[in-house]
Amino acid sequence: VYYSPQLAITTSALATASLSVDKTQLVLTAEGIPAGSLILSIEALNNEWPVVTVYNSAGLPMYPFVHVLAPAPPMPPPAASRPRWCMRDDAAQCAGPLMLPASDVVVCGSGYKLASKAELGAPPSNATDGWKLEAVNVRVSTMSAGAQAVGVVYTSAADGGSPDSLVAATPMVTVPARLNGWLRLPMASPVPVSSGVYWVGWLLEEDQGCYGLRSGHDSYATNTWPVPTARWGEASHGPFEIDAFATVLPVESVVAKTAIPEYI
Repeated sequence: VYYSPQLAITTSALATASLSVDKTQLVLTAEGIPAGSLILSIEALNNEWPVVTVYNSAGLPMYPFVHVLAPAPPMPPPAASRPRWCMRDDAAQCAGPLMLPASDVVVCGSGYKLASKAELGAPPSNATDGWKLEAVNVRVSTMSAGAQAVGVVYTSAADGGSPDSLVAATPMVTVPARLNGWLRLPMASPVPVSSGVYWVGWLLEEDQGCYGLRSGHDSYATNTWPVPTARWGEASHGPFEIDAFATVLPVESVVAKTAIPEYI
């Protein structure tokens, strides 16, 4: 755990901890811990909240196993260079920018849903009936081959800082072995959506590697597998933003045509 020196740190009886010589790292040892157990408490002093990253014994970041009990930082406006809604036939316009700059891989935990904020603009003028959501796409590095995942889209809370209500969820999709790229999670059938702010992400059956930016800001919450809850629930936020986007189809209105009678 990397942290600022201005912290008060307490471990539970389930774990032991020691400081490195330079006092910049806390080495935490814990095995066989039941899910949901509190093993480490970090209290920021002088109102200075640190960025905390936990690594497992294999050297991979563990996420979102750190629950930061701190006010959520203000959400930055969506970056135009990293769009998160794209037309199905133009998915590369989302996938490409999300891969630049280079993303990190962290462990996204089972029994969690994770999402990044996404703003959907107005549909084209010929799509007077709006948009239809057709798939969620998440960039994955397989850890648990054969395990399943569900794509989710939630509305945004009034303050814009957290997800709120479930808009749509995909059927379960199996994560293939050795995937190191985009996993497409299609809707059972397209779902009508209007322009606005949403949160796009997924719910996991087992741990998987997630790509994303450490300079970003996402939201995560516990959720029993496999059905996403109607409301997001207690939101936690991490200094990480998973690479995820949604694809849509424009809904073109059908204008009724009146047959012109033939005259002889």
